[in-house]
Amino acid sequence: SVVDALRNGRVAAFCGAGISAPSGIPLAGALVEATLEVLEATPEVDGSRTAVLGVSLGALVGSAAFARDPRPRAAVFCLGGADFTDLVYRSEMTGPFLAKLGVSREELAAAWNGLDPLELAGRVPRRPVLLVKGTESAPWLRAIIDALGRHYPRGTVLDLEGSHACHAERIDEFMAQLEKH
Repeated sequence: SVVDALRNGRVAAFCGAGISAPSGIPLAGALVEATLEVLEATPEVDGSRTAVLGVSLGALVGSAAFARDPRPRAAVFCLGGADFTDLVYRSEMTGPFLAKLGVSREELAAAWNGLDPLELAGRVPRRPVLLVKGTESAPWLRAIIDALGRHYPRGTVLDLEGSHACHAERIDEFMAQLEKH
């Protein structure tokens, strides 16, 4: 299971370092798909039991790939996952960077058109999705996670005490909920 994989260190990962907006999401999504292809070709991996796990920006990338790729059986997105333009523009980390670059909200939305799972109304996969938010997360981020939870037919929203690292700070509670999921 995903829980066993996390506990036993059998997790395949990729790094999106050096990927820049606005082209980063499609490129990183392609990396997720390439990772799935490698896992499917690995004899020790049961390809029917793969899942996508993403945190923050990884939740954006993972949710974009999960919404389009039928291979992952389930997904876990912590502190992100949809409404890409709004999330990136409101983030304390990326908003000022975009402003300094002079990238408008409209330019970013146009560049990412068709990638956001919320744009795929009625066409998202009917697979389990666990979405994690922190009680101290920004209200706009909490709203995005709630919207994504309503969007996925089998979505569950977990509200953990804490902020952007709530899943790590409350690892036992997170893992217990993941096992139930």
